[in-house]
Amino acid sequence: MSETKKDAIATQEEELSWFDPLATEGLRVYGFAWFDRDHRYMRFPAASDELVRKVSTNVANLSGHSAGGQVHFRTDSDTVAIMAEIAAPSAMPHMTIIGQGGFDCYAGCDYQDLKFYTTTTFPISARAYQYRFFTGIPGEKLIVINFPLYNKVESVKIGLKPGALLKKPEELPQPGRIVVYGTSITQGGCASRPGLCYTNILSRKLGIEFINLGFSGSAFGEPEIAELVAAVDGARMFILDYEANAGSNGRLYLTLEDFIKIIRRRYPDVPIAVVSRIRCVFAELNPETAGKMRRELKEFQMKTVDSFREKGDKAIYFIDGATLFPDDYHEFTVDSNHPNDIGFYWMAAGLEKEIRKIINI
Repeated sequence: MSETKKDAIATQEEELSWFDPLATEGLRVYGFAWFDRDHRYMRFPAASDELVRKVSTNVANLSGHSAGGQVHFRTDSDTVAIMAEIAAPSAMPHMTIIGQGGFDCYAGCDYQDLKFYTTTTFPISARAYQYRFFTGIPGEKLIVINFPLYNKVESVKIGLKPGALLKKPEELPQPGRIVVYGTSITQGGCASRPGLCYTNILSRKLGIEFINLGFSGSAFGEPEIAELVAAVDGARMFILDYEANAGSNGRLYLTLEDFIKIIRRRYPDVPIAVVSRIRCVFAELNPETAGKMRRELKEFQMKTVDSFREKGDKAIYFIDGATLFPDDYHEFTVDSNHPNDIGFYWMAAGLEKEIRKIINI
């Protein structure tokens, strides 16, 4: 039994011991870049709260959403459960309540063997719930639990059989972090469950921590936000995927070059990939309006990357988001904008190939 047994809260009613990731050494939290310092499930540091709220109330609120958060551990408990409190009901009409406010669970012998097991279920109005992911599965196993994409986690505890082993997992196969700044799509809209957000798929495929800095409807590339993106420690690569928000209002033209320069001040040699928007049927149906704007935005991003490369920055890349979906791309969204699970699968598959080439993994 690990030292963390003393941290558990035993409940006879459930016949489980409950462990808080904020206070349990055997539970390793990923996806929150400042977790070790601030001990909270927020995507920006506590020291920046006032600044972020001045820049954007929406980003301040969305930074509390736990997209990309994960808890990893090893256990021989034949039962794994979760007890959670979330900030609000999960009531968006175009996304499942599980994707918004639920957790999902992967299990396996090691990181190469992880397989999806199940998700939490709970009433749509719930702000607190308890759920057993499984019971009656013996043997030591690695567990990875993905946090909600579109809700704030007020508290979470992991339930195990009393006396069961609980210990830190092995290190992730790849060191460092891949930091992704983007829109509602990056945040995970509209995956059916958290593990199918493209950053979570990629974290499993590549065996590396992802920091998800997607902010629904609010990714405008403000310099103050760019400074926080660049402040993430241990970055091995940055991905800028914010055309879908900043393109239609002209802010992409005003911010992209400076955003890259801000990252370069902290990370002069770390790869940066600029990703254009995924295919959208509106651009095809309106070639002289939406289609024209999309072509111009793509060209601008390509030229921006080319300009940096011509000046000697060989660690910057352009990825054409339109190539991530096959020809029947129109089937891969819930609303012709936000990917469904198939869309996220294709996004992850295409980005995986590019990332492997860029950082040689």
